[in-house]
Amino acid sequence: MIKSLDVETGEYWFHQDGSTTQTLAPEGQQRKLLYRFIQNWTVMIDGGAWVGGWARHWSWKFKKVIAIEIDPLNYECLVKNINGFTNITAINACLADRMNETRGFEGDKELKSCIRRTMPDGSVPTLTIDSLELPECGFIKLDLQGYDYFALKGAAETISRCKPVVMFEHDPSCYERYGVGRNDPADWLKSLGMTYKDCLRKDPIWGWNGS
Repeated sequence: MIKSLDVETGEYWFHQDGSTTQTLAPEGQQRKLLYRFIQNWTVMIDGGAWVGGWARHWSWKFKKVIAIEIDPLNYECLVKNINGFTNITAINACLADRMNETRGFEGDKELKSCIRRTMPDGSVPTLTIDSLELPECGFIKLDLQGYDYFALKGAAETISRCKPVVMFEHDPSCYERYGVGRNDPADWLKSLGMTYKDCLRKDPIWGWNGS
C-alpha cells in the first residue's frame, strides 16, 4: 500500500494498512491563475487524476470532468472520492499517443504519488484523448510524470478543434526516461497554434491568441 499522508482536507487515499486518509484540493492561487485563461466551461480532462482532488474541485465549474488515472489503487480511491459527483467520469487507463496497447507503471512508496514512471509492459490499456471524440473541451490538465508529451500527441485533433487551455507537468528529468526532449511538448503545442501564457509552479499554461 501507499505510504500515508497527514489529514488535510478533501479526498481519500490508502494508508499502508488499507485504511484511508484525506489530502488537499487545489490551492486558491492555483485556481485564480487558471480562472484568468479558461473561458469554455464545458468539459475538462484531468489526466493523471490521482485520487480526484482536482476533479472534485473543478466539477463545480465544468459541466463534465473526465478523470483518467493509470494506477488501479489510485483509481479505486478516485472512484470512492467522486461518489455523488454526477458530472465526473473516471477511467482507469494510460493516456498516450496511440490506442490498443497496454502500459504498466513503476512506483515509489516514499512519495505521495505512487506513479513515477510509465512502463512499456503492463495490463493497463492506453487511451488517446482524441478517441473520446469530445464535442467540446475547455481545459486539459496533465500530470503524468514525464509522459505528458505522448498524451498531448494523442490529443492533437481535440486541441485543434476545441481550442482548450492546456496545462501539463514540465519536468525534463522525467522526459529523459522516454527519449523526450526538453522543448518537445512546447514545440508540439506551438505546431498546433497554441501560445505560452503563464506557469503554475513548474507547470506551463498554454492557450490561444486573443484569449
